[in-house]
Amino acid sequence: ITGLLFWLVFSNYGISAIGFYILAIYTAPLIYMDFKFMRLPNTWVAFCFIGMIANYAQMFIMKKINVDAIKLGAISFGLTSVFYLSIYILSRGRGIGFGDVKLAPVLVAFAAISSWQRGFVAFISGLILAGILAIPLYIFRLVNRKTAIPLGPFLIVGGWLAILLPTNLVDKFLSLWLL
Repeated sequence: ITGLLFWLVFSNYGISAIGFYILAIYTAPLIYMDFKFMRLPNTWVAFCFIGMIANYAQMFIMKKINVDAIKLGAISFGLTSVFYLSIYILSRGRGIGFGDVKLAPVLVAFAAISSWQRGFVAFISGLILAGILAIPLYIFRLVNRKTAIPLGPFLIVGGWLAILLPTNLVDKFLSLWLL
């Protein structure tokens, strides 16, 4: 998966997108760890965060983004943090894990470096993907309300979709939400 992500990042952003390469290195193993152990280790999520900061710094230094894009990233990070932390607190940690609370804002801010639209796609698509899997599992009684389903892999796939999708597909996705 990492090799494919490297190729996709290179195809879309070129060799200089250091932060995206860091994200590619750490997200593929995070998918495995969350499915296998239901854990998103702090160290791995922290490296994703470092990659996000490196991405913003590099893009700013190379004059590919301005201060407004950095503000958008910070706002995206903050709002996503509040949303996921609220779910965590209201569900008393049973709705989502704290690793999801830490990972989701990083992925949304990574996508928001390009536009708020990509940030929104990252924010919502992971939840939609998880629902697409969970609903049939519930319908066919393969799981129940108390069965834990890892959210991290879906957040990661949603984040990568937001980062890599062509702009016309991002626009079509947003049109479904009347945005």
